[in-house]
Amino acid sequence: MNTEPKEPPPEAAIAEPMVDAAAVPPVPPDSAAAEGNASQAAQAPQTTDEPETAKAAPASISPAECGARLATLFPALFIAPGAPGPCKPIKLRIHADIQARAPGEFSKRVLGIFFSRYTTTNAYLKALAAPGAQRFDLDGAPAGEIAEEHRSAAAEEIARRQVIAAERRAMQRRAPPRDQAQTPDAPSGD
Repeated sequence: MNTEPKEPPPEAAIAEPMVDAAAVPPVPPDSAAAEGNASQAAQAPQTTDEPETAKAAPASISPAECGARLATLFPALFIAPGAPGPCKPIKLRIHADIQARAPGEFSKRVLGIFFSRYTTTNAYLKALAAPGAQRFDLDGAPAGEIAEEHRSAAAEEIARRQVIAAERRAMQRRAPPRDQAQTPDAPSGD
């Protein structure tokens, strides 16, 4: 019988990497906990060239602030909130143009939320459904015709909203005024 010790399997032979003790300064046991956070902070890479507020700004603005900023940057296409003027149909995939012309100004999420609200307003839908209407780029220049599919979808949505508004007005006319309506819990004059 062979009494020589067997060599461990190769996967068990893998040892932890050797650390040169001279390269790592010793830390006294009582100050190890106190310096733990400081040493981690000192080891954190400092790679930001811009202030943190510049990176956080695009995600933190509201859709209304986004619209106001777009109106400031691109007044030929976007109207400032509350300002008079016609709403213009926007070029398809204009968010890519905005990102190229104002890099880092808006996050994709904020632009997506803004455009989902902006393109469903009555004013925008009416501009889209208008006969002969065109799409416009950021400079206010014509950027293509509106597809019949988009024009008819906008017209159908406007008609649907008008029916809902008419039904709502008719119900308000039939209902008694709120101050004269008798509630079932109100005590009677008996």
